Amino acid sequence: MSTTVNDRELVGQDISVHLSSQTTKGAADVNPEFFKVKRVGGAPKQTKGSTTSSTLSNSQNGKPNIQTSSEQMAELSTEVFQQTKNLTVAAIHSVVDDNSYTGTDVEITSSGFVFPGADVLLTAGDFIFVSGATDDDNNISYYVSSVAGDIVTTSVAPAALESVGASIAIASKKYVNGKSPTYFLGQRRQLDKASAGDLAYFNFTDGLIDSMSLEIPEEELLTATINMMWEVAESSRVAITGQTDAAEDTSEAVGVENQFKKFWLDGAPAECSLKSASIEIANNYQGSPAAGCARKSLGAREFAVNGSFVAKNYISDSTRWEDAYINGDRVNLAFEIVWADGNSMIVQVERAYLSEHEQPMETGYSNSTLNFNAEENPDTGSTIRVFTNF
Repeated sequence: MSTTVNDRELVGQDISVHLSSQTTKGAADVNPEFFKVKRVGGAPKQTKGSTTSSTLSNSQNGKPNIQTSSEQMAELSTEVFQQTKNLTVAAIHSVVDDNSYTGTDVEITSSGFVFPGADVLLTAGDFIFVSGATDDDNNISYYVSSVAGDIVTTSVAPAALESVGASIAIASKKYVNGKSPTYFLGQRRQLDKASAGDLAYFNFTDGLIDSMSLEIPEEELLTATINMMWEVAESSRVAITGQTDAAEDTSEAVGVENQFKKFWLDGAPAECSLKSASIEIANNYQGSPAAGCARKSLGAREFAVNGSFVAKNYISDSTRWEDAYINGDRVNLAFEIVWADGNSMIVQVERAYLSEHEQPMETGYSNSTLNFNAEENPDTGSTIRVFTNF
């Protein structure tokens, strides 16, 4: 292969990854709209399995390879942006349950909120995001401790009392783990001067998020890893007829000292008591091959959520976390992100069973590192939930 004076080696910046949710499994939507994944690395690719015949031979030559399988997958590494919400929701197979309310008849009390005449759809354990209150200190997130009629009690009291009159928005778009998978078209676009428009398109259909992890470090930026599997890799290298691109996500990457707001423990803010955390969502898909069939249908096995967090130990109660581990306590763990435009997201693990505890006892800080396995909350029938105001 010869090169021209304008030729150069392909670099990672010449490749982009785009996803589009499918309305129906088995076919690309008419005029699909793609969003660009703001990735650090990874892209959809196809891998093949092969073997050779076991027939005995006295030949000194290599045997022909015979293809026996193929798989389509991607491990996408990203920082955390607003598009991460949609990916997290897809990972837990959820659809929105919008329990938001806006009106001038909301009263702010010393213990929460009163919705006179309103149909309160909130339940204990939910999170809400308040905006529009006269006192800006009231415009924050709250954990709902209880609901009795039109009275909503929160774990943290509002900063100031307010009578009805202001147009107050109580946002609570709730997503719980369920059985409504989102299928994705996947598309890798690669700079290629030999292709029309200087782009080669690698198209994949009937994709699912197999697993997703979220990492909250002590410092720097939050990150996510999304592992995807597709049933079909299309053979064409051209764009899908009628495809368009959505506007790119312009939100900033989440850093631990800007958009990352706080951890929550058992419904209470836990600023400065947890150092870091990680959560992994696993659907555990497995391809099911069939002779004569070019695709492997994807079937889920047991859904699982697990992770870990590092907690500070203070001498006022230095055995707190070791005792919680020994006693088999379950922890309600959540973390909150607030972007510069006011859009917010809370990811909540409702019952984290503390499965391991480690605590260094040498020179330096003696923090507790706890691993957890998430259980179903019998009160809500779910394991992991996402709350947003957008």
